Amino acid sequence: LAGIPLAAPSANASTKPSPTAAEHVKYDLNGRIDTIIDGGPCDVGVESTVVDGLSYPPSILRPGGISMEQLRQCPGWENAIVGYRDASEKGTKPRAPGMKYRHYSPKATVVLYEADAMPPSASALLARIQDHQRVGIIRTSTWSTACGLSVVTSTEQEIPNDGTPKVSTDGQMSHASEPQLEVANGSTAPFQRPMSARPGFLNLVQSFALHIIPTVHRVSVQVGETGAIADIWEINLGRDTQDIARGLFSALRQLDREDVDVIFVEGIQDGEGGVAAAVMNRLRKAAEVKVRD
Repeated sequence: LAGIPLAAPSANASTKPSPTAAEHVKYDLNGRIDTIIDGGPCDVGVESTVVDGLSYPPSILRPGGISMEQLRQCPGWENAIVGYRDASEKGTKPRAPGMKYRHYSPKATVVLYEADAMPPSASALLARIQDHQRVGIIRTSTWSTACGLSVVTSTEQEIPNDGTPKVSTDGQMSHASEPQLEVANGSTAPFQRPMSARPGFLNLVQSFALHIIPTVHRVSVQVGETGAIADIWEINLGRDTQDIARGLFSALRQLDREDVDVIFVEGIQDGEGGVAAAVMNRLRKAAEVKVRD
């Protein structure tokens, strides 16, 4: 619409997890901005790829949805290299967003387990619980529920009604979440989609179908031989890299809303550039503790 290239910062407080849906913007900036234009949730889920194309060879300063393989297909960019580190680069002039400080971080302490590391031991989890800390877990491909602790019950947490269309596991919008249209008398009525919906609107509907809000499960576990019961808040993002990327920041935000003190995260295999590398780059920058063995 502007007719020119347009760039803008993410609509979130500095250092905090990036917003991937309109409700995240409202949660962060409510009272500080007048209007939110909702173009639907982010398709990729992690921020854009940032490349220094003025140097030779061109270098990726921040991995994102555009992979190294795709960049190397551009004429003159066949030798593109990685120019970032998965750690805060203090003491140097930042060349791109997110390079200088600990970034993309929730309020809770993030403990990242690299893809090849053993999951948290029962003793590690119990030590946190017995220290009166509220524990959150984000699982991906291999970790079991509550990382092997004896589960007593598991219940789905209620998600605050922030206006996000709730999507079932088959990707279809539920009737209860059908968009509402506010009318002059203050009541609401179901929004009637025009029969000749434009492609842009269809793309918006498709993006909503992709926006499955990560489900927080409150898992009650047995602590030690005393039989005492403690709670863990857990999110399973699944094995698919694209789903993990779409749900990562939302998962961190959801666990922040549960006021957990520490979040144990199961990392994924990453490579040179691309979405998996972007996921792990954000997690490594968010993490205060990294476990590699």
